[in-house]
Amino acid sequence: MVKSSKNCKECGVVFYKKENCSKKNWAIRTKYCSLTCSHKHTLLDGSKQPTKEQRARGEKNNKWKGGQVAKKCSFCDSFYKVDPYREKETKFCSMKCFISFRKSPTGRLELSEAVRNGINAEFYRLTMTFAKFKNLLRRCSRYNMWRMEIFERDNFTCSDCGKRGSKIQADHIKPFISIILEKGIKTYEQALNTEELWDIKNGRTLCLSCHYKTPTFGSKVHRELSTIIKQKTYV
Repeated sequence: MVKSSKNCKECGVVFYKKENCSKKNWAIRTKYCSLTCSHKHTLLDGSKQPTKEQRARGEKNNKWKGGQVAKKCSFCDSFYKVDPYREKETKFCSMKCFISFRKSPTGRLELSEAVRNGINAEFYRLTMTFAKFKNLLRRCSRYNMWRMEIFERDNFTCSDCGKRGSKIQADHIKPFISIILEKGIKTYEQALNTEELWDIKNGRTLCLSCHYKTPTFGSKVHRELSTIIKQKTYV
């Protein structure tokens, strides 16, 4: 079997692939015949064991990328250094300054303005509006009738695990939130006149443990709301 060989990038000597070296490392990373040649490529004096003083620094190092950039902290006005790729992201020199800024009146005003006018402003507004509207519908007699029709049809048995007699709940297969937003329901009268909202074919009986596993149980329904907002399917 013919062994793979290469010429050392530093000294030019031909060396062969070791048995424990993978094909990927051999093709991409392996460039030198020995550790000594690898050190010579980055050390000033070519010594065998690199030390902190011997390693090439700044522009003389082959991995030099310009170094860190100095920035001014937005809270304490002191200068600190940060990597170039984080220059636009960071504003504070430490976590202590960040927390202090968030607790300050200026920081609280900026945070509240970001929530009101930011990307998630529509999400928060619809979430709070829907929560109040959903609670109103769940207390009405029409919802209780729909629940009882689902239970009687399924014989008070969980449609997923088959348990009977445990705590059961009526679940919308297509979530409440999707129907309300797609149909543009904004009042109690509109909800009562929407047949899709009270269609028993869209309901199923689930026990509490099975209902918890559904992707729209409790606060998980906010994911559905977020998806609908991104797709612009709401009115």
